[in-house]
Amino acid sequence: MKKRLLFMTLLLCVTLTAFGCKKKDKASDKADTEAQTEESGESTDDGKDGGLKSEDEPVKEEPSKEPGEEEEDDGQFVMKPGVADTFESSWKYVHDHANDSLVLNYALDVYEPAERKGDEKPEDIHEEIEKKTEGDTFRKVRFNRADRGGSFIDISAYTDPSTLMIDKIVTCEYCADAREMSEFYFKDGRLVYAYTYTDGLYGTEYKDGTLPGKKCTFKDNVMTGCIIDDKDVGNKKVAYEARDYDNMDEFTKASYDEVEQDILKRAYITYNYIAKVPGFAYLYGYVGDEQGGVLSNVHMKISSKAHEYEREFVTNGDGFFEMIVPINEEDDYGIVCEYGDYVPSTVDDIRIRPGTVDYPIGVIYMAPAGQNIHDANTYLLNANYSSPKKLSEGEYCVTLSWEDKNADLTCVGMNLKKQKRDQDKMMVVKPGKDGQFKYFVIDKRGINSGNPMTYELSSSKAVVKVYDKDGLVASYQAPVGRAGTVWEVFEITDGKIMPLSNLMIETEKSPLLR
Repeated sequence: MKKRLLFMTLLLCVTLTAFGCKKKDKASDKADTEAQTEESGESTDDGKDGGLKSEDEPVKEEPSKEPGEEEEDDGQFVMKPGVADTFESSWKYVHDHANDSLVLNYALDVYEPAERKGDEKPEDIHEEIEKKTEGDTFRKVRFNRADRGGSFIDISAYTDPSTLMIDKIVTCEYCADAREMSEFYFKDGRLVYAYTYTDGLYGTEYKDGTLPGKKCTFKDNVMTGCIIDDKDVGNKKVAYEARDYDNMDEFTKASYDEVEQDILKRAYITYNYIAKVPGFAYLYGYVGDEQGGVLSNVHMKISSKAHEYEREFVTNGDGFFEMIVPINEEDDYGIVCEYGDYVPSTVDDIRIRPGTVDYPIGVIYMAPAGQNIHDANTYLLNANYSSPKKLSEGEYCVTLSWEDKNADLTCVGMNLKKQKRDQDKMMVVKPGKDGQFKYFVIDKRGINSGNPMTYELSSSKAVVKVYDKDGLVASYQAPVGRAGTVWEVFEITDGKIMPLSNLMIETEKSPLLR
């Protein structure tokens, strides 16, 4: 028993780190939190429609005042129902909070574990909850993490539509050299299971629950057991339980307590934030003329017929437009652009489905009558477009093209389960029912030149199209006005295509090309 506890102590020492991209002590966390609090009142609105500033709910420093606060009973707490994943809920949030930034802070000292009785037994029911999520609604929202220097963290929530209680939360934090992942499972608003692990820089590990990390069970806000499988200690697994607690030495007890509190705190703070924010997306791009110039003060109107939704806005002095739009499962958005005596331009089939966070439109071109080079009417999902390759059920054809002849781009399609790559600009893939597939576009010149802050990929006018056997099902334009050399375009998981549109800065030869 002593030998086992000694190894448990070593393992806890190695693996016990604050959640996030890097370890900090509490003093550093407090300093970061205070600095972020001081900055939170400053506007970050740059004049673009949908610009953000920090000041409203979900970023309050007093947890007791937040919507969705827990009910307490002798140290116990349970989360309340959240928002519905509907167009109406999303539209109301966008209307009320369009200028608010989403800042999450894990440094808040809340959510202490309940009193441990000593006879708790681990009970793993996460597979039962995972099955339940098949009937749940889904949303993904991107936050900035205040206590980690503003790093991005995507939070996905699976919500029971009948009760509006969240069953599962997945977080993905983008770090300098990896992605820190967490999966939290809840039953009736209480945490019952947590799985934390590290994914690669580009999120290309196959996620089947076997990646090294921590897997911990909870009951009534007490950690009843935890399995730690960490590569830093030779990939050896150690399982420990709450009922062993009295036999642990004081240092191991303290480490156990800290793991328990860190997971509980992170799980419930995450729940509290995402419960009150429905899904929405940032839609942005430029309007320009056929000579390469930009057009300011272009009048633009976006609409959805299914919801009788309509909103008007204009481009800024750089021809840039940006707005926040509700998630829309019922139909696609359309945009109409008008500018003086120029021929009006339209963009149709703008598909903003659950899970969409960013949606770059690219460049919309306008010109006087008779001078158009590009079509004035753009259909992103033209029903007449069929796959250039013959496809069977479950197969997809993915194509890459770009307008800028000086751009030097390549693509990587990766089957995560088989860890196989394809770099054909017209590839056929079949992820399979339990398969996972990711697609990237890479600026080779930017990476080889050592200039990761290049805008060549952004200005390449690259377009990625995805077809199934029935025709065109997705179309993605390269993010505009952003520096970066690796564009993470989309993924396919369990047969569902999910847009990603992350533009990343790679400072050396991309491992995707190796």
